[in-house]
Amino acid sequence: MMNANVARQMEWSTRMFQNVIWPRMSETCSGGRLVMVESVVDEGFTKELDMLAGIDAWQVFDRLHRMRGIASRVQKRKFKTFTIRSQVRSGGPTEYHKRLEAIRYAKKGYLLPHLTVQGYVDCEGQFSHAGAVRTKDLYAYAEKYWDTLFEGNNGDGTKFRAVPWAALLAAKIDVRIITLGEQP
Repeated sequence: MMNANVARQMEWSTRMFQNVIWPRMSETCSGGRLVMVESVVDEGFTKELDMLAGIDAWQVFDRLHRMRGIASRVQKRKFKTFTIRSQVRSGGPTEYHKRLEAIRYAKKGYLLPHLTVQGYVDCEGQFSHAGAVRTKDLYAYAEKYWDTLFEGNNGDGTKFRAVPWAALLAAKIDVRIITLGEQP
C-alpha cells in the first residue's frame, strides 16, 4: 500500500501536469491530445506503467494514429533541471536504472517514455517554467556525466541527481523550454 503523503504528492503532480504544465508545453512538444495514464487503465496497471516504465501520460496524435509515452514531474521549486531518482528508501531499482535498462535492451521492446517533461510551479500552483527532452537523450547524458551531477537528498531516504537544462543545451541536445510570459 502506498504511503498517504506519497499518494497526495503524486495526485498533486498529476493535476499540475495536466492542468498547468501541459497546456503550456503541448505545442512545443508537437501537440496532440494528452491522456493521463490513470484515466484509462485499472489502478494496478497504472502503478506498473509508472513504476516499471516511467510513463505518466500518453500523447495521442489522432490524425496520425500514433501515440507516445511521457514521463512527468512537477515541483514547487525554481530550478531549471531534470531530476532523476538515484536511490529509493527501499533500496530497489530506481528510475535511473530502469530507464537505462530499457534503453540498453531496446531490441527486447521494453517500454519507456519518449519524452521527459519537468515543470515548475509557484506555491500557488501557477506556472513558472518547464522543459521537455527525449528520454533517451536525457539518460545518455546522465550516464556519461553521472559522477559530476549534483546529488540531492529528499530527507526520506530518496536521492536524486539533477541534470541542468543549460548543460544539455550546451551538449547540443534538443531541450524545449517554456518560461512564464513566453508562448509556445
